[in-house]
Amino acid sequence: DNTATDTTLLSVSFALIATKQATLVVDADGNQAASPGDTLEYLVTLNNSGNNSLSNVNFQDALDTNTQLITGGTIQTSQGNVVSGNNVTDQTVQVAVGVMASGLDVQIRFRVKIKSPLPASISKITNQGVVKSTELPDVLTDDPDVVGNSDATRTVLSTPVTLQVTLTDYLFTDADDDDKVSGGDTLLYRLTVFNAGNAGVNELIIDDTPGAQSTLVAGTVRTDLGEFVAGNATGDTHVQIHIEAELPSGGRATISFQVKVSNNVTANQIVNQAQVTVKQGANPVVVLSDDPDTGSNGDATITPVGVRLPPPDSGKLYLPMIGKR
Repeated sequence: DNTATDTTLLSVSFALIATKQATLVVDADGNQAASPGDTLEYLVTLNNSGNNSLSNVNFQDALDTNTQLITGGTIQTSQGNVVSGNNVTDQTVQVAVGVMASGLDVQIRFRVKIKSPLPASISKITNQGVVKSTELPDVLTDDPDVVGNSDATRTVLSTPVTLQVTLTDYLFTDADDDDKVSGGDTLLYRLTVFNAGNAGVNELIIDDTPGAQSTLVAGTVRTDLGEFVAGNATGDTHVQIHIEAELPSGGRATISFQVKVSNNVTANQIVNQAQVTVKQGANPVVVLSDDPDTGSNGDATITPVGVRLPPPDSGKLYLPMIGKR
């Protein structure tokens, strides 16, 4: 009729590991790198690494503002219900996972499209979700490819510089009225820098040294963007303009200047080519100007000397005459 009670203390632990990886699934521009306009797929893996169940597990994710959630039933989860993310108006992802038994893995997938175009200051996409439960404090997702815990998942963007630079020549002053480019005449150059890429660029340096047997007419340099460094002061022999502000995707900068053909010119052509250096990033990019009057790309602008200019309706190469002496 004697009884005894033996109490055994149980070791109960609650733990959750949450990882998040990004994969490029739609390479819109075919450059084999994440860039504006491409689509990323995120894989979130939740693992109950404790020895007891977790209850009311809920995954939430607020997207990087430079991405757009792809809705319409694309969010997938191996357990639970999608609360937010599959409707066209949803901007966040939320999955009610429910109870997670010890050792259970739950996988959640969703896709986002990188916005295009992007400002020059955006070099990566950053995203991190949070997991809530009754038993644990909030757990942030971790990028398993980065050393450390609770690292946000970062996707470095490839935004190659795509500038279209053209240098157009005009006969500005025909000093001897011979309808030819000859000694003493003045040429007008119009340099156009167009950003044809899917991201903005900044820190541009524009340089132009007039070709042999021609000299810059100081004080004639004009630009609608950037600051003058050389070209408008007495004695300047070349043009240089700095554009530190962003030239957005689809943006254009236009520079013009005049050069005078040497009085004793002996060459049969004046050759000129400008250079645009983009210092943005670790590796500067140099783009040479193109002569829009030819079918070639990246060729210097050639002005024929001593050749009578055909009229505009002849279908042949010509320089528009802007003014007479």
